[in-house]
Parts: sequence; structure tokens; C-alpha cells
Amino acid sequence: MEETNKIEAVTERDIDLLLLEELNVSKAFSKWFFYSVTKFKGRYSSVGTWHSITERPLGESDLIALYKNKRNSKVALLIENKIDAIATPEQGKRYRKRGAQGVKNGLWGRFVTCMVAPEQYLKSEKDARVYDATLSYEKIAKWLKAHGKRDKRYAYKCYLIKEAIEQNRRGYTVKPDERVTDFYAKYWRLATQKYPELEMKKPGIKPALSDWPDFHPSALSKNFSIVHKLARGDVDLQISGAAKRIAELKEKLKELDLQIVKASKSAAVRIKVEPIDRFSSFESQRNLAENGLHAAMKLLNIGSNIADIINESIKQKGRKYIMKPDDRVTDFYAKYWLLADQKYPALEMKKPGLKPANSDWPYFHPSVLGRGFVIVHKLARGDVDLQVAGAANRIDELKKKLKGLDVDVVKAGKSAAIRLKVKPIDRFSSFESQEKIVEKGLKAAIRLVKIGNKISDKI
Repeated sequence: MEETNKIEAVTERDIDLLLLEELNVSKAFSKWFFYSVTKFKGRYSSVGTWHSITERPLGESDLIALYKNKRNSKVALLIENKIDAIATPEQGKRYRKRGAQGVKNGLWGRFVTCMVAPEQYLKSEKDARVYDATLSYEKIAKWLKAHGKRDKRYAYKCYLIKEAIEQNRRGYTVKPDERVTDFYAKYWRLATQKYPELEMKKPGIKPALSDWPDFHPSALSKNFSIVHKLARGDVDLQISGAAKRIAELKEKLKELDLQIVKASKSAAVRIKVEPIDRFSSFESQRNLAENGLHAAMKLLNIGSNIADIINESIKQKGRKYIMKPDDRVTDFYAKYWLLADQKYPALEMKKPGLKPANSDWPYFHPSVLGRGFVIVHKLARGDVDLQVAGAANRIDELKKKLKGLDVDVVKAGKSAAIRLKVKPIDRFSSFESQEKIVEKGLKAAIRLVKIGNKISDKI
């Protein structure tokens, strides 16, 4: 047993997370890494390091490490990590474009792109020359070894880095299964063509055991992911750190045909679909695959709608979840509020601050209505709802009272919702191109204020 490797194979994600930890936790390592890559003079201190940051449509950075000097001038290191995977076309150039975009957005003043990889890879891979700097695994291992004489953790991390170097040297590759690789390729093509919002990454070669295509759409927070478990017939929205909120999720989603289950420290919102055999022909199961992708889209919408509530109290690494603002959505909300404030002040919409990508429901609490009333404009759905808390058992009464007003009255948890249908709105697109549609939504909200005012005494 002692002669057996402690790990069968080191993945790029293993090294990503190793670097992420050291850059965030070890001041000495972070300092050494910064000056090894940049060759800058002057004093810079670490602000933090982030993993797997996507800037649509420019792609993903494996790691972004941010530093600042005494003048608060910020420098970003955009880090690409490789063990032996072939670099994708234009990958290095896209890193530079993302760096430039960060400067434009005011996230940092300067940036350096960097590839981290085994020395042999850096010498043989042409794409490595496109980056501003490179840093070899060998140099990282040397630093870890020098600082690991009295620290078993550093010694183990040095071991992992050396295993990755050896893996590159001997040309380790996953043993591919042609049937599964072909199935994934066709599954990805269908997902990309018909469900681009899922943002499925293009799969490479796949071993026989690969059975769970996964999705990490940028519209969801980092603690959300969607997984299609082919053989089981499960499509899961997995919410990291939400295991203790199963009862709350069940209550919030009880109207929908879903299962809510615990998965270790996570919660999974599950839709059952027919099982799929990844070893069989994709064409013969295309309809089943599409049903699974349709379920994934449904979970994407559910995740977008519950993310704000779930993330309010999920702790990540000892601190509260920090909302990641989306410039497009923040801009849309600001212009939406300006229109509402100028033309429909009776709605009393509060001025919005920064908004994440999944914010999709502007809401109103006009003072003319009681505390149990709220108006919500569900942009992507095209619904404007007057939600009446605790009125779920009075649906029939409301329908009779509002008969002839061309409204829907539906149950929403323990509440009733008086609903007006309007055209859907894309919060990621230009506000100006949709201003007329927004105004129709606001007019619907005003109409619901009048309806709520009439029924509030009796409800």
C-alpha cells in the first residue's frame, strides 16, 4: 500500500484549488507568486483570488488574483492553468481581452496574463508565448518544498504538483470510451443549439464512467449547479450549503412537481425524467436527452428566482455570501426605476443598488396597500402579480370578486396572486429597446394597485 500513489490522477481543477488556497491564505506564497510573474517594483498586497470567473462572451479565467499598492492602484493576474490539455484556439488572446475589459469596467488599472504549467508544457505549447508571463510547476514545487520542511501540508501539496509534472512527462490521458465520447459530443451539440442559456462547456474525450453532464450557467450564483444524471433519470439543481434549508425549499416550491432532497451539505431540487443509456445510440434517445435539457432549463429558471432568498444566509468560508453584481442588470434596473419614479410615483419603487445576474423581479410596496400586499413584475415570465399574503384559501372568493376584470387568480404558496399578463422582458438586453414593454408592465402594476386598494379592506 505504501508504494501506491496517493492519487490516481491529478486534474487541472486540483491544481486550481491548490493555488486558490495558497494565494488567498499564504501571504508569503502570494507575494512570491506576484513578483515572480510581474517583475514589478514597489509594494503590492493581495486583495484576494477568485476561481473560474466568466466574462461573457470572452470566456473563463481559471484564476484571477487581485493586488493593490499604497495608492490603491489595482493589478490583476489572469491565470490559465494547464497540465497536459491542449490549449483551445485563441485562448491566450481571450485572456488579454478579458483583462482589457476589466480595465474598462474599472475592476483594475493594469493586468498581467499568465500561464502556469509544467516546464515541458510551457516549452512545447505555442499558446504559452501569447501570455505576458509563465510560471512553471517546477518553480512552484521548489517554493513549496523550501517552505514545507516543518509543514506536512506544504509537503503534500509539493507532492501533488510533482505528480502533475510526472503526469505531463509520461503523457497521462484518460482512457476514452468511444461510445460515451460520441454521446457527450452529440448531447453538447443539442444543448448548445437549442438551450444556449445552459452554457454547457464543450466536452472532450470521456471515459466509460462519465454519466453526469453538468451545467454552470452564469445566470446562477457560484453555489448553484445543474446536473443531468443520465442512468438515474434525475436532473438536479444542486445548491451548495443549503442542506439545512430543505423544509424552506419544499414550502417555497410546493406548487411545482419537484423533489427536494438532501445531498451531503447541499440541497438538490430534482426533476425526474426517463433514464438514458450513454453507451447506446444518441439518435435513438434524442427525445429523452431533450426532455432532460428541458428540465435543466426549468431548473435554471427556478434557480434564478430563488437565488436571492437562499443566498441571504448561506455562509461561504465563514462569511456571508457576497453578491456578484452584473453591470447589464444593474443598468437595466436603474433605468427601470427612473421610469417608474418619473411616470408612476404611486408605485413608490425603492431606488435599486447593484444587482446580480439572477435579479429578475422588480417589486413595489405602495403605502396605499396593506402590509400583506406586494406587487412583483416577473420580467422573463411576463407576469405582473399582486401577491396577497395568507390568502391561498380564498382563491375562489377572489375569482368571484374580480370576475370580468380579465385577470388570473392563482395560488402561490400560502399566498394568492392576482396576475396580469404582459410581454416578457430580457434584463440583459438594452433598456431603451424595451422601454415601451416596460411601461406596459408598470401600467399593469398601477392597475393592480387600484385593484388591491378596492379589495384590501375585505381581504
